[in-house]
Amino acid sequence: MSSPDNHSTAGDLTGRCSGPAAGEIDLPWFERHLLDDILPHWLAAAVDDDGFFHPRLTRQWQRTGEPVATLVSQGRLCHNFAIGYELTGHDGYREALQRGAHYLAECFRDPGSPGWVFAVHRDGHIVDGRKDTYGHAFLLFGLAHAARLLHEDRLVTAIEGAADFVTGWLRDRRRAYAMGMNRQVTKVLEPGRRLANPMMHLFEAFLAASALWATGPPLKHVIWLALAAGVALFVQEHLIRADTGGLPEEYTSDWVPPAEGAWVNIGHQFEWAYLLSRWSEVRPAPAPDFSAMAEGLLDYGLAEGFDPTDGGICTRVALNGPTPPEWRKERGWWEQAEASRAMMHFAFVRGRHDLLEPLKRNIEFIKTHLVDHEYGGWFPRPGAVDALKGNEWKVDYHVVGLCAEAVRLARMAEQRGGPL
Repeated sequence: MSSPDNHSTAGDLTGRCSGPAAGEIDLPWFERHLLDDILPHWLAAAVDDDGFFHPRLTRQWQRTGEPVATLVSQGRLCHNFAIGYELTGHDGYREALQRGAHYLAECFRDPGSPGWVFAVHRDGHIVDGRKDTYGHAFLLFGLAHAARLLHEDRLVTAIEGAADFVTGWLRDRRRAYAMGMNRQVTKVLEPGRRLANPMMHLFEAFLAASALWATGPPLKHVIWLALAAGVALFVQEHLIRADTGGLPEEYTSDWVPPAEGAWVNIGHQFEWAYLLSRWSEVRPAPAPDFSAMAEGLLDYGLAEGFDPTDGGICTRVALNGPTPPEWRKERGWWEQAEASRAMMHFAFVRGRHDLLEPLKRNIEFIKTHLVDHEYGGWFPRPGAVDALKGNEWKVDYHVVGLCAEAVRLARMAEQRGGPL
Protein backbone atom coordinates (compact mmCIF):
# COMPACT_ATOMS: atom_id res chain seq x y z
CA MET A 1 0.00 0.00 0.00
CA SER A 2 1.38 3.43 -0.86
CA SER A 3 1.32 6.31 1.58
CA PRO A 4 -1.63 8.69 1.17
CA ASP A 5 -1.19 12.20 -0.13
CA ASN A 6 -0.56 15.00 2.33
CA HIS A 7 -3.60 17.10 3.11
CA SER A 8 -3.31 19.81 5.73
CA THR A 9 -6.19 20.47 8.07
CA ALA A 10 -4.50 23.14 10.18
CA GLY A 11 -3.44 25.05 7.08
CA ASP A 12 -6.46 24.27 4.92
CA LEU A 13 -7.77 27.52 3.45
CA THR A 14 -11.08 26.09 2.28
CA GLY A 15 -14.24 27.91 3.23
CA ARG A 16 -16.19 31.12 2.90
CA CYS A 17 -14.73 34.43 4.05
CA SER A 18 -17.40 36.75 5.35
CA GLY A 19 -16.15 37.48 8.86
CA PRO A 20 -15.03 40.61 10.69
CA ALA A 21 -12.18 42.84 9.65
CA ALA A 22 -8.72 41.60 10.52
CA GLY A 23 -7.60 43.10 13.81
CA GLU A 24 -10.87 42.91 15.74
CA ILE A 25 -9.58 39.72 17.34
CA ASP A 26 -5.86 39.44 18.07
CA LEU A 27 -5.30 36.24 16.10
CA PRO A 28 -1.46 36.50 16.15
CA TRP A 29 -1.55 36.19 19.94
CA PHE A 30 -2.76 32.60 19.59
CA GLU A 31 0.11 31.65 17.28
CA ARG A 32 2.65 33.13 19.69
CA HIS A 33 0.95 31.42 22.61
CA LEU A 34 1.03 28.09 20.79
CA LEU A 35 4.59 28.21 19.44
CA ASP A 36 6.32 30.08 22.28
CA ASP A 37 4.53 28.58 25.28
CA ILE A 38 2.24 25.56 24.91
CA LEU A 39 4.04 23.29 22.45
CA PRO A 40 7.65 23.90 23.59
CA HIS A 41 6.71 23.05 27.17
CA TRP A 42 5.09 19.77 26.16
CA LEU A 43 7.95 18.87 23.84
CA ALA A 44 10.53 19.46 26.56
CA ALA A 45 8.65 17.81 29.41
CA ALA A 46 6.63 14.90 28.02
CA VAL A 47 8.68 13.09 25.36
CA ASP A 48 10.86 10.02 25.94
CA ASP A 49 13.32 8.81 23.32
CA ASP A 50 11.23 5.74 22.53
CA GLY A 51 8.05 7.79 21.99
CA PHE A 52 6.33 7.31 25.33
CA PHE A 53 4.60 10.57 26.26
CA HIS A 54 4.41 11.45 29.97
CA PRO A 55 1.09 13.22 30.59
CA ARG A 56 1.43 13.85 34.36
CA LEU A 57 3.22 17.17 34.87
CA THR A 58 3.36 19.66 37.72
CA ARG A 59 2.66 23.35 37.38
CA GLN A 60 6.41 23.79 36.78
CA TRP A 61 6.32 21.15 33.98
CA GLN A 62 8.08 18.44 36.00
CA ARG A 63 7.08 14.79 35.63
CA THR A 64 5.21 13.41 38.60
CA GLY A 65 3.34 10.32 39.74
CA GLU A 66 3.24 6.97 38.01
CA PRO A 67 4.36 7.10 34.36
CA VAL A 68 1.12 5.91 32.76
CA ALA A 69 -0.13 6.90 29.30
CA THR A 70 -3.52 6.26 27.74
CA LEU A 71 -4.81 6.08 24.19
CA VAL A 72 -6.29 9.50 24.86
CA SER A 73 -3.14 11.21 26.14
CA GLN A 74 -0.82 9.57 23.58
CA GLY A 75 -3.19 10.25 20.67
CA ARG A 76 -3.84 13.85 21.68
CA LEU A 77 -0.13 14.59 22.04
CA CYS A 78 0.49 13.09 18.60
CA HIS A 79 -2.03 15.62 17.31
CA ASN A 80 -0.29 18.44 19.20
CA PHE A 81 3.16 17.62 17.86
CA ALA A 82 1.75 17.20 14.35
CA ILE A 83 0.43 20.76 14.54
CA GLY A 84 3.82 21.92 15.85
CA TYR A 85 5.68 20.24 13.01
CA GLU A 86 3.23 21.48 10.41
CA LEU A 87 3.49 25.09 11.53
CA THR A 88 7.24 25.22 12.18
CA GLY A 89 8.94 22.42 10.25
CA HIS A 90 11.17 21.84 13.29
CA ASP A 91 12.76 18.39 13.51
CA GLY A 92 12.05 18.15 17.24
CA TYR A 93 8.31 18.05 16.61
CA ARG A 94 8.73 15.63 13.72
CA GLU A 95 10.82 13.22 15.76
CA ALA A 96 8.42 13.36 18.69
CA LEU A 97 5.49 12.79 16.35
CA GLN A 98 7.11 9.86 14.58
CA ARG A 99 8.25 8.08 17.72
CA GLY A 100 5.02 8.83 19.57
CA ALA A 101 2.86 7.56 16.71
CA HIS A 102 4.86 4.34 16.49
CA TYR A 103 4.48 3.88 20.25
CA LEU A 104 0.75 4.52 19.99
CA ALA A 105 0.25 2.07 17.14
CA GLU A 106 2.45 -0.72 18.51
CA CYS A 107 2.78 -0.54 22.30
CA PHE A 108 -0.95 -0.15 23.00
CA ARG A 109 -1.82 -2.96 20.59
CA ASP A 110 -3.17 -5.94 22.52
CA PRO A 111 -1.09 -9.00 21.64
CA GLY A 112 -3.74 -11.39 22.88
CA SER A 113 -7.04 -10.14 21.46
CA PRO A 114 -8.40 -7.62 18.95
CA GLY A 115 -8.06 -3.91 19.53
CA TRP A 116 -5.84 -1.60 21.52
CA VAL A 117 -5.71 -1.47 25.34
CA PHE A 118 -6.59 1.76 27.09
CA ALA A 119 -3.54 2.41 29.32
CA VAL A 120 0.06 1.24 29.59
CA HIS A 121 2.85 1.84 32.09
CA ARG A 122 6.23 3.20 31.10
CA ASP A 123 7.77 -0.21 31.90
CA GLY A 124 5.51 -1.82 29.28
CA HIS A 125 2.89 -3.59 31.37
CA ILE A 126 -0.80 -3.07 30.65
CA VAL A 127 -2.52 -0.92 33.25
CA ASP A 128 -6.04 -0.95 31.78
CA GLY A 129 -6.97 -3.54 29.17
CA ARG A 130 -10.38 -2.16 28.24
CA LYS A 131 -11.15 -1.70 24.54
CA ASP A 132 -12.60 1.75 25.12
CA THR A 133 -14.49 3.51 22.33
CA TYR A 134 -13.41 6.99 23.40
CA GLY A 135 -9.82 5.80 23.53
CA HIS A 136 -10.00 4.25 20.07
CA ALA A 137 -11.31 7.55 18.72
CA PHE A 138 -8.08 9.22 19.84
CA LEU A 139 -6.01 6.32 18.57
CA LEU A 140 -7.47 7.04 15.13
CA PHE A 141 -7.21 10.79 15.56
CA GLY A 142 -3.56 10.80 16.61
CA LEU A 143 -2.49 8.31 13.95
CA ALA A 144 -4.37 10.21 11.24
CA HIS A 145 -2.52 13.42 12.03
CA ALA A 146 0.80 11.56 12.09
CA ALA A 147 0.19 9.68 8.85
CA ARG A 148 -0.88 12.86 7.05
CA LEU A 149 2.57 14.36 7.63
CA LEU A 150 4.87 11.33 7.79
CA HIS A 151 3.56 9.26 4.84
CA GLU A 152 4.37 5.93 6.48
CA ASP A 153 2.61 2.77 5.36
CA ARG A 154 2.85 1.23 8.84
CA LEU A 155 0.74 4.08 10.25
CA VAL A 156 -1.84 3.76 7.50
CA THR A 157 -2.08 0.04 8.20
CA ALA A 158 -2.65 0.75 11.90
CA ILE A 159 -5.36 3.29 11.07
CA GLU A 160 -7.19 0.83 8.88
CA GLY A 161 -6.90 -1.90 11.51
CA ALA A 162 -8.23 0.43 14.20
CA ALA A 163 -11.16 1.41 12.00
CA ASP A 164 -11.96 -2.23 11.34
CA PHE A 165 -12.00 -2.88 15.08
CA VAL A 166 -14.17 0.14 15.86
CA THR A 167 -16.74 -0.55 13.17
CA GLY A 168 -16.66 -4.32 13.61
CA TRP A 169 -16.70 -4.62 17.40
CA LEU A 170 -17.88 -1.38 19.00
CA ARG A 171 -21.05 -0.61 17.06
CA ASP A 172 -24.34 -1.28 18.82
CA ARG A 173 -27.66 -2.49 17.47
CA ARG A 174 -28.62 1.07 16.49
CA ARG A 175 -25.51 1.34 14.31
CA ALA A 176 -24.16 3.91 16.75
CA TYR A 177 -21.32 3.14 19.16
CA ALA A 178 -21.31 1.53 22.61
CA MET A 179 -18.93 2.48 25.42
CA GLY A 180 -16.45 -0.25 24.53
CA MET A 181 -15.68 -3.88 25.35
CA ASN A 182 -13.64 -5.75 27.91
CA ARG A 183 -10.12 -6.80 27.06
CA GLN A 184 -11.17 -10.22 25.78
CA VAL A 185 -13.91 -8.56 23.65
CA THR A 186 -16.48 -10.90 25.16
CA LYS A 187 -18.57 -8.31 27.05
CA VAL A 188 -19.83 -4.84 26.28
CA LEU A 189 -18.74 -2.20 28.78
CA GLU A 190 -21.59 -0.52 30.67
CA PRO A 191 -24.25 -2.18 28.48
CA GLY A 192 -27.08 0.00 29.78
CA ARG A 193 -25.32 3.31 29.17
CA ARG A 194 -24.39 5.43 26.17
CA LEU A 195 -22.59 8.78 25.87
CA ALA A 196 -22.57 11.34 23.09
CA ASN A 197 -18.91 12.19 23.77
CA PRO A 198 -17.32 9.10 22.14
CA MET A 199 -19.60 9.67 19.15
CA MET A 200 -18.31 13.21 18.77
CA HIS A 201 -14.68 12.17 18.87
CA LEU A 202 -15.25 9.33 16.43
CA PHE A 203 -16.75 11.89 14.06
CA GLU A 204 -13.65 14.03 14.57
CA ALA A 205 -11.35 11.04 14.01
CA PHE A 206 -13.15 9.84 10.88
CA LEU A 207 -13.01 13.36 9.46
CA ALA A 208 -9.28 13.59 10.22
CA ALA A 209 -8.68 10.20 8.59
CA SER A 210 -10.65 11.21 5.50
CA ALA A 211 -8.10 13.97 4.86
CA LEU A 212 -5.48 11.29 4.21
CA TRP A 213 -7.23 10.36 0.99
CA ALA A 214 -8.65 13.75 0.01
CA THR A 215 -6.78 13.58 -3.29
CA GLY A 216 -7.20 9.84 -3.84
CA PRO A 217 -7.96 7.07 -4.08
CA PRO A 218 -11.56 8.34 -4.23
CA LEU A 219 -13.17 5.23 -2.77
CA LYS A 220 -11.07 5.45 0.40
CA HIS A 221 -12.01 9.09 0.82
CA VAL A 222 -15.70 8.29 0.39
CA ILE A 223 -15.56 5.44 2.93
CA TRP A 224 -14.12 7.67 5.65
CA LEU A 225 -16.53 10.49 4.87
CA ALA A 226 -19.40 7.99 5.04
CA LEU A 227 -18.29 6.86 8.49
CA ALA A 228 -18.23 10.47 9.70
CA ALA A 229 -21.55 11.29 8.07
CA GLY A 230 -23.14 8.22 9.65
CA VAL A 231 -22.29 9.50 13.12
CA ALA A 232 -23.56 13.02 12.41
CA LEU A 233 -26.78 11.77 10.86
CA PHE A 234 -27.49 9.60 13.88
CA VAL A 235 -27.00 12.59 16.15
CA GLN A 236 -29.18 14.77 13.97
CA GLU A 237 -31.99 12.26 13.70
CA HIS A 238 -31.99 10.76 17.19
CA LEU A 239 -30.12 12.82 19.78
CA ILE A 240 -30.72 16.54 19.30
CA ARG A 241 -33.78 17.65 21.22
CA ALA A 242 -36.50 19.15 19.05
CA ASP A 243 -37.85 21.18 21.99
CA THR A 244 -34.61 22.94 22.96
CA GLY A 245 -32.09 22.26 20.22
CA GLY A 246 -29.62 20.92 22.78
CA LEU A 247 -27.67 17.68 22.64
CA PRO A 248 -27.87 15.70 25.91
CA GLU A 249 -24.80 13.91 27.16
CA GLU A 250 -26.00 10.60 28.67
CA TYR A 251 -28.46 7.97 27.40
CA THR A 252 -29.80 4.50 28.01
CA SER A 253 -28.75 1.65 25.74
CA ASP A 254 -31.64 2.66 23.44
CA TRP A 255 -30.24 6.21 23.17
CA VAL A 256 -32.96 7.75 25.31
CA PRO A 257 -31.95 10.37 27.94
CA PRO A 258 -32.61 9.15 31.49
CA ALA A 259 -35.92 10.21 33.00
CA GLU A 260 -34.17 12.01 35.87
CA GLY A 261 -30.86 13.81 36.11
CA ALA A 262 -30.33 14.29 32.38
CA TRP A 263 -27.87 17.05 31.52
CA VAL A 264 -26.20 18.86 28.67
CA ASN A 265 -22.44 19.45 28.45
CA ILE A 266 -22.09 23.04 27.26
CA GLY A 267 -18.52 22.64 26.08
CA HIS A 268 -19.58 19.79 23.83
CA GLN A 269 -22.28 21.93 22.19
CA PHE A 270 -19.55 24.28 20.99
CA GLU A 271 -17.21 21.43 20.08
CA TRP A 272 -19.87 19.70 18.01
CA ALA A 273 -20.74 23.03 16.36
CA TYR A 274 -17.17 23.61 15.27
CA LEU A 275 -16.60 20.07 13.98
CA LEU A 276 -19.87 20.03 12.03
CA SER A 277 -19.07 23.39 10.49
CA ARG A 278 -15.62 22.19 9.46
CA TRP A 279 -17.27 19.18 7.86
CA SER A 280 -19.43 21.53 5.83
CA GLU A 281 -16.35 23.46 4.72
CA VAL A 282 -14.53 20.43 3.32
CA ARG A 283 -17.35 18.05 2.37
CA PRO A 284 -17.74 17.15 -1.30
CA ALA A 285 -21.19 17.35 -2.85
CA PRO A 286 -23.55 15.56 -2.48
CA ALA A 287 -22.51 14.72 1.08
CA PRO A 288 -24.99 16.08 3.65
CA ASP A 289 -24.52 19.61 4.91
CA PHE A 290 -24.69 19.93 8.71
CA SER A 291 -24.38 23.74 8.82
CA ALA A 292 -27.84 24.27 10.28
CA MET A 293 -27.23 21.68 13.00
CA ALA A 294 -23.92 23.33 13.79
CA GLU A 295 -25.50 26.79 14.09
CA GLY A 296 -28.24 25.43 16.34
CA LEU A 297 -25.81 23.78 18.74
CA LEU A 298 -23.67 26.89 18.94
CA ASP A 299 -26.69 29.08 19.64
CA TYR A 300 -27.86 26.67 22.34
CA GLY A 301 -24.44 26.65 24.00
CA LEU A 302 -24.24 30.43 23.98
CA ALA A 303 -27.76 30.97 25.26
CA GLU A 304 -27.53 28.39 28.02
CA GLY A 305 -23.87 28.55 28.96
CA PHE A 306 -22.37 32.01 28.53
CA ASP A 307 -22.17 34.27 31.58
CA PRO A 308 -22.67 37.86 30.34
CA THR A 309 -21.77 39.28 33.76
CA ASP A 310 -18.56 37.51 34.74
CA GLY A 311 -17.64 35.98 31.40
CA GLY A 312 -16.77 32.39 30.64
CA ILE A 313 -18.78 29.32 29.69
CA CYS A 314 -20.27 27.08 32.36
CA THR A 315 -19.67 23.36 32.21
CA ARG A 316 -23.18 21.90 32.19
CA VAL A 317 -26.88 22.62 32.50
CA ALA A 318 -29.85 20.45 33.38
CA LEU A 319 -31.86 19.08 30.49
CA ASN A 320 -35.18 19.27 32.34
CA GLY A 321 -35.84 21.62 35.22
CA PRO A 322 -33.62 24.22 36.87
CA THR A 323 -29.86 23.99 36.69
CA PRO A 324 -28.19 23.82 40.14
CA PRO A 325 -26.45 27.14 40.94
CA GLU A 326 -23.12 25.38 41.53
CA TRP A 327 -23.19 24.06 37.97
CA ARG A 328 -23.50 27.61 36.69
CA LYS A 329 -20.30 28.54 38.52
CA GLU A 330 -18.15 25.80 36.99
CA ARG A 331 -15.58 27.14 34.52
CA GLY A 332 -13.39 24.38 33.11
CA TRP A 333 -10.38 25.18 30.94
CA TRP A 334 -11.35 23.05 27.97
CA GLU A 335 -14.89 24.45 27.75
CA GLN A 336 -13.44 27.94 27.35
CA ALA A 337 -11.11 26.72 24.61
CA GLU A 338 -13.89 24.99 22.67
CA ALA A 339 -16.32 27.88 23.04
CA SER A 340 -13.70 30.37 21.87
CA ARG A 341 -12.71 28.21 18.89
CA ALA A 342 -16.31 27.78 17.78
CA MET A 343 -17.25 31.45 18.19
CA MET A 344 -14.06 32.55 16.41
CA HIS A 345 -14.73 30.14 13.57
CA PHE A 346 -18.35 31.17 13.10
CA ALA A 347 -17.52 34.87 13.34
CA PHE A 348 -14.78 34.73 10.71
CA VAL A 349 -15.94 31.96 8.39
CA ARG A 350 -19.72 32.28 8.64
CA GLY A 351 -20.12 35.98 9.23
CA ARG A 352 -21.59 35.74 12.73
CA HIS A 353 -20.61 39.24 13.88
CA ASP A 354 -22.95 38.89 16.86
CA LEU A 355 -20.40 36.49 18.33
CA LEU A 356 -17.59 39.04 18.49
CA GLU A 357 -18.48 40.51 21.86
CA PRO A 358 -18.95 37.18 23.72
CA LEU A 359 -15.81 35.92 21.97
CA LYS A 360 -13.79 38.90 23.22
CA ARG A 361 -15.17 38.36 26.71
CA ASN A 362 -14.26 34.69 26.61
CA ILE A 363 -10.72 35.37 25.42
CA GLU A 364 -10.33 37.95 28.18
CA PHE A 365 -11.55 35.35 30.69
CA ILE A 366 -8.97 32.87 29.40
CA LYS A 367 -6.08 35.32 29.57
CA THR A 368 -7.08 36.57 33.01
CA HIS A 369 -8.09 33.38 34.80
CA LEU A 370 -6.62 30.38 32.97
CA VAL A 371 -3.27 31.28 31.41
CA ASP A 372 -0.41 30.68 33.86
CA HIS A 373 1.63 33.85 33.37
CA GLU A 374 4.40 32.60 35.65
CA TYR A 375 5.15 29.10 34.35
CA GLY A 376 3.22 28.94 31.09
CA GLY A 377 0.31 26.77 30.00
CA TRP A 378 -3.22 26.80 31.39
CA PHE A 379 -4.69 26.07 34.77
CA PRO A 380 -7.47 23.44 34.66
CA ARG A 381 -9.87 25.97 36.21
CA PRO A 382 -9.63 29.48 37.64
CA GLY A 383 -7.59 29.63 40.83
CA ALA A 384 -6.29 26.05 40.56
CA VAL A 385 -2.66 27.12 40.97
CA ASP A 386 -1.70 23.91 42.78
CA ALA A 387 -3.31 21.55 40.26
CA LEU A 388 -1.29 19.50 37.79
CA LYS A 389 -0.43 21.22 34.54
CA GLY A 390 -0.99 17.93 32.73
CA ASN A 391 -2.61 14.54 33.29
CA GLU A 392 -4.06 11.73 31.18
CA TRP A 393 -6.98 13.99 30.21
CA LYS A 394 -5.33 17.40 30.15
CA VAL A 395 -2.56 17.47 27.57
CA ASP A 396 -3.77 20.77 26.05
CA TYR A 397 -5.27 19.25 22.91
CA HIS A 398 -8.17 21.69 23.28
CA VAL A 399 -5.80 24.65 23.60
CA VAL A 400 -3.80 23.51 20.57
CA GLY A 401 -7.03 23.11 18.59
CA LEU A 402 -8.10 26.66 19.47
CA CYS A 403 -4.73 28.15 18.56
CA ALA A 404 -4.45 26.14 15.33
CA GLU A 405 -7.84 27.42 14.20
CA ALA A 406 -6.74 31.01 14.95
CA VAL A 407 -3.64 30.42 12.80
CA ARG A 408 -5.80 29.03 9.98
CA LEU A 409 -8.09 32.05 10.10
CA ALA A 410 -5.16 34.46 10.18
CA ARG A 411 -3.73 32.81 7.08
CA MET A 412 -7.08 33.10 5.36
CA ALA A 413 -6.96 36.83 6.05
CA GLU A 414 -3.39 37.10 4.77
CA GLN A 415 -4.21 35.20 1.60
CA ARG A 416 -6.99 37.66 0.83
CA GLY A 417 -4.89 40.68 1.62
CA GLY A 418 -6.79 41.98 4.62
CA PRO A 419 -10.34 41.53 5.87
CA LEU A 420 -11.80 38.07 5.88
